[in-house]
Amino acid sequence: MGINAVKSHMHGASHKAAVGRREQSQLSIASFCAPTATPLPNTTAELVKTATTATSAPSSADIRMGGKSPCSREGSSSLASDYEVRGCSQANEAQADPLIIAKLQFFLAISRTFNPFLTKYQTDEPVLPFLAKDLSELLKSLLRCFLKRELLHDLTPLQLTKVNVADEANWVPVMNADIGLGAESAIRASTSDRARVGELSVLIFRRACRQGLVTMVKKLQEKSPLKFPVVRAIACLDPTSMHRDPEWCLTKMKTTVQKFLQDSQLAGGISAGDVIVQQFESFLTVEARDECFLSFQPLQQQIDVFLHSASLTLSCQSSVRAF
Repeated sequence: MGINAVKSHMHGASHKAAVGRREQSQLSIASFCAPTATPLPNTTAELVKTATTATSAPSSADIRMGGKSPCSREGSSSLASDYEVRGCSQANEAQADPLIIAKLQFFLAISRTFNPFLTKYQTDEPVLPFLAKDLSELLKSLLRCFLKRELLHDLTPLQLTKVNVADEANWVPVMNADIGLGAESAIRASTSDRARVGELSVLIFRRACRQGLVTMVKKLQEKSPLKFPVVRAIACLDPTSMHRDPEWCLTKMKTTVQKFLQDSQLAGGISAGDVIVQQFESFLTVEARDECFLSFQPLQQQIDVFLHSASLTLSCQSSVRAF
């Protein structure tokens, strides 16, 4: 195509129409992509009107939810509503229960029984030598609440785990079960109003308390570390026991060493075990006679530091320290 033909085409009507359509298309695209300018309100009244309109106008999510805001009580999930209703119902039942104070006092009495033990043994310090004694005392204190006293005389820690607490013949009468002073006082206060609490309700409550104690003791017996020989025998490292009953401690140390030998956990075998027992007997004869052993306080002193410093007085105690 010649130059004259090109010029003639560009000045033609068809070419000018095509250029116009292209410019109009570019203008439309630019208008669509550009952000819409929203004029700012000039007065306070206009600002309030704008905010009110934006707040009250329902969103698409609100329309789908039937006009209910997801943050409102009406728009909350049915599961949350069920929990609220159930919680309110339980609170109302507790308020209407004339024995609720007695029940709470019983739970407090049980928690006070467990609290010293849990406080002492939730620690990183070595307290295993005291576990058998303290756990035995905890079991005895619970057993005394519902078991006949003659069945608890001179029981060893292992025997405590074998007491048949499920046999009702071993229980004290329900009126003699120890449910705590607070619960007893609450019962007396509630029974003064005969219209609210009857004798049958009190009897059912006492039976429930006794059964709860039985269940707790059974669980302690099933999971008790007192069933393990090493847990019972390691009490020989209690400084107080060393001072008061060295013969018993020596017997328990022999039991511990024998258990380690049976499980192949003692380096050096039988000969090393004999040396440990001999050195421990010497330690009981000399160092453990000191009055500081009798006054040892587990919650104030670390037993490993105490025994290590005491065994440094004789060089022959190296095997005992290593064990």
